[in-house]
Amino acid sequence: MNLINNKISYEDSLYLYKSFQPTSLSNEVLPPEKADNKDFFDDFPGNLIQKPQYSDCRFYGSNFNSSNGAYSKFHHCSLFDCHLDNCDFRYSDFLQTKFVCDEKKAIISSCNFSFSNFISDTFKNVNFSGTSFRQMLIEDCDFIDSTIVHSSFEETIFNNCHFKNLSFKEVGVRFCEFSNCRFENVTFPILDLASNIGLIDLLLSQQSEIQISLGTKGITSLAHAIQLLYNLVPYYHKTHQYYQIINILLINNEQKKIWELLHEAFNYVIEANDFPALLGLCNLIVKLHVFDENKLKLLYNRIVETVVPEKLPYHLMKSYLVYIKNIQNLLLDNPSQYPTAQLILKTDIDDTNRNNLLPIINDLETTINVINSDVSPVIQLKHHSPYEIIVFICAELPVLLQICQTFYYTFGGLKSLKDLIGSRHEKTQNNKRNSDSMNNTQTQKSIDVSLNIGVLSVNFHKETTEHVKSSEYFIA
Repeated sequence: MNLINNKISYEDSLYLYKSFQPTSLSNEVLPPEKADNKDFFDDFPGNLIQKPQYSDCRFYGSNFNSSNGAYSKFHHCSLFDCHLDNCDFRYSDFLQTKFVCDEKKAIISSCNFSFSNFISDTFKNVNFSGTSFRQMLIEDCDFIDSTIVHSSFEETIFNNCHFKNLSFKEVGVRFCEFSNCRFENVTFPILDLASNIGLIDLLLSQQSEIQISLGTKGITSLAHAIQLLYNLVPYYHKTHQYYQIINILLINNEQKKIWELLHEAFNYVIEANDFPALLGLCNLIVKLHVFDENKLKLLYNRIVETVVPEKLPYHLMKSYLVYIKNIQNLLLDNPSQYPTAQLILKTDIDDTNRNNLLPIINDLETTINVINSDVSPVIQLKHHSPYEIIVFICAELPVLLQICQTFYYTFGGLKSLKDLIGSRHEKTQNNKRNSDSMNNTQTQKSIDVSLNIGVLSVNFHKETTEHVKSSEYFIA
């Protein structure tokens, strides 16, 4: 395709691009976008990667500095003695990948792995510093003989993970969920014990001794730390940190006080219009299995009777409508207590062409049904020049991720779309364009675009691919 009038070659264009790079980068060769069963060494230009897909590759002493690594895929790879500094690895997949160093520690510094997946990965002798792990799935992973400082885990799910010879004294671990994890010679800060779901129960079930850091007051046992936590209730109550109080009351078998506290907690966060905190409280009490379905229904009714959306400013009303749907899924529509997701598709459709919304909605329902026929999405339209389509779903986490990432990668950019569709998409598009050209039709037709996602095959109408401009999702 001739995109410009002049006839500059790819090689000349690449040379020009590299000449605009800082001096330290001008002589580097671009890394491959895809690689399978390759070896890379300390001359690998990790700073120049963009949405790479690497499988069964080995990296020896490679450096990734200020890398634009969002949407990366490292599957069955090994990184030996590698340094990752100031890298963006959001929305990435690390599957059965090893970060190891046998002599000195490998370094992962000032990186962002938020919204990514760590599945069956190993981190051994790794020095983490200044790194963000937010809204991640970390499953079947090993963190061994590593250090981690000035970093944070927030709203992340840990499942079947193994932590050995590791200290979280200088790490923020907040609003995460822990299940079936093992801890050996691990130190946790006392202030994070009550800030997560399932952590205290897991630590109590461990056979090895768990050390609890008291900050400047040294180290103590888990049993003593739980006693000390009760003394923090007045502080947490004064500062309206109800999430922590609920965990502390639960570990002390004071469920009746939790019910009494929730009335105050809900009133406070609703009056402050802090709907994320409201969702967090609902998520906590559902995941802790504190109340039966009847009481959960009472809690939901209390919320909708207290909030008057029409009296909220527009931006707060929009926020409330989004969060209340997630809360409804948690308290009413999700008896199995599956995770919930909110998928947002932003379009360029306004009132002049709103008839194009119907094919998009049909594609949403059909695609979700192809991925998992047991999922029943709830779809809302938000008209604020232009339309937004909001989809609420609840299912097991792997199903949620598959659904959300299907749409996210499809509409996240041309490269992500190409990664998912591959040559079949190009062939389909070319065939359709050739057919339209031969028919010389002047009317706009709805053209199906086929995508292969693993063993699944789904179709999108032309209206969907043309008018959906971006996609994002949140999982609670």
